[in-house]
Amino acid sequence: MCTPKDLSVCNYTPYQTRRFRKKEKDLTASKRALVGWSEGETSHLTPPGVWPASVSKEFDNIPPHAQGPDFYAPYRELLSSIFPATSGFSIAGHRPLILNFYVYVYEVYLTNQPIFILLLNAETMLFSTSTREGVDSQLRQHMKDLFAKSSVSVLQGACAFGRRLAFYCGDKSAITPPVGTDDPLDTTPVDRWDCDVLNPDGAQRLKALATEIKMRHGIAYI
Repeated sequence: MCTPKDLSVCNYTPYQTRRFRKKEKDLTASKRALVGWSEGETSHLTPPGVWPASVSKEFDNIPPHAQGPDFYAPYRELLSSIFPATSGFSIAGHRPLILNFYVYVYEVYLTNQPIFILLLNAETMLFSTSTREGVDSQLRQHMKDLFAKSSVSVLQGACAFGRRLAFYCGDKSAITPPVGTDDPLDTTPVDRWDCDVLNPDGAQRLKALATEIKMRHGIAYI
């Protein structure tokens, strides 16, 4: 079997060679992420004041090398803090019925109309090109399905790999960001997930999004 070191003697086309190099790069990034967790370079400890104490406690209790299920409770608590039941919001969460690229989905409703959707996976899976592409595709399909069975005109969503988010917004004609990039080998680049919800700037971005949604639906900022 050919390895990255002897690609020059393999009968690979230029496209296959680039694909091989891309997989090698993704694997290296994933390994570095895992090492970073064990060496303390990556931490789930929430800076004081970023989120309410109940949210910070859930995220701070996430273990190293966390898997997708470890984020169920933290994200439910987080969503409940920015979309509170006292303002008429409800949150539905469930696992996929069949094997998917995500492990959990949260849908936020206001008066039985969907206003936000979040697909969740483990943070280490962020470095898998095929998983990023799969989650991206499935979030877009979820948004289309929600449009089809509701009267909502605008729907916003996010793909979460652990604490890192990429945001989406759509109406019944289009969803942004658009599908694809200039690189046919990486249509969902890692840097799209540039919001860290445990970082003050990332938390503010998510809170600002929640405020935008509330204002769109006539709810005063909370």
